[in-house]
Amino acid sequence: MASQFHFYAFFSLIGISGLFFLHHFKFFEFKKLGKNLKKVFSKNILISFRMALLVILITYTPVIISDLKTNGSNTKNFFGAFSEKSRDDKTFNEKLIRNFREQAKAYFLITTSFEHRSGKKSDPIPVAFGLFSMALGIHLSIYLYRKEKKRAKKNFLFLMPIWISLFFLLTISTSYGLRPRYFVPVFPVPFIIIGLFLVWLDKKFPKQALLLSGLIVSAILLLNLYGTKQWFVEMKLSQIGSVETDRTLILKKDDGITLGQFKKAVDHITENTQEKHVLVWTKAEYKQPLKYLLIQKRPGTDWDFVSNEKELYEKQEVFAVNTIKGGYKSVSKSVSEHTTLKKSVQFGQIMVMELEIDSTDIPRPEPKKETGTDASSKTERLFWKDVL
Repeated sequence: MASQFHFYAFFSLIGISGLFFLHHFKFFEFKKLGKNLKKVFSKNILISFRMALLVILITYTPVIISDLKTNGSNTKNFFGAFSEKSRDDKTFNEKLIRNFREQAKAYFLITTSFEHRSGKKSDPIPVAFGLFSMALGIHLSIYLYRKEKKRAKKNFLFLMPIWISLFFLLTISTSYGLRPRYFVPVFPVPFIIIGLFLVWLDKKFPKQALLLSGLIVSAILLLNLYGTKQWFVEMKLSQIGSVETDRTLILKKDDGITLGQFKKAVDHITENTQEKHVLVWTKAEYKQPLKYLLIQKRPGTDWDFVSNEKELYEKQEVFAVNTIKGGYKSVSKSVSEHTTLKKSVQFGQIMVMELEIDSTDIPRPEPKKETGTDASSKTERLFWKDVL
């Protein structure tokens, strides 16, 4: 599941569970290594291991076939994500410092639903809170681990420091490209840290622990309830106008685009053209949802998404869908140089523009390759019909 979700989740959870595995089976006790290996490679565990491999093989069959047919495009994109997000113009120390800041802000965001005050990306409040939480989590885990006698609880407490530390180490090289959604592998961690802190309170201050715990939990709940309310308010306002979006932090973009706005945009496009072949320009992240809605609305039309001037060859009309802030000025240069804006309509945060091709020097396009055969394209998808 992690490998399908995000490469951060894939590598971090493999590393975390691997270290936990070595600890659980006492691989660090070198004097008893032979004896412990016999326990690990017992009949029951080997059966479980083979079953796990079989499940992985079955569920990964489409990925394996796709890579064989496309010269390993999935694998190349997977490992290429690291180099794409890594900043070669930054030193290791700069990346390390940035990672401390990003990790701290993420811990604050996960706990309270707030990231930073407006205009203060290096806000000292979330950074201090986050760094204190990480340090507290590691310290309390080690402290309680030493005092704990039950094996199951010791295992859990061992898990916390490696969970925090390994994910931190993994994200150093890409610290300048981190987004809140990349921190899904550590979403439970801040709340577990709070739980460990409440356990410590109960041991140190048994009489005041209940009151203090109630205040802490109430504060966290109220902050999250308020943040959630603000998110819904923004979503509501974004249906009727362009608003500043501070609460869509977990998404790739903070433009506040919703399904309702896309549906209105699609309704407008289909009502204003009867052509069988319609060109549409939009940002890369909007392409798939818009294409899906357009096909659902009018399946008989050939909806073709334009990305360069060659695709405008011998066409008369094209629609563009963009944010209000971006507008026509943000339409890719290769398209805007050969078109003029006829009219535009606003739907919340979205602007739908009808363009007219006004250039006669558009080069003839090369013949399209078969779907799924172009291994260099990240947007191409291989379907079962291409295999069978």
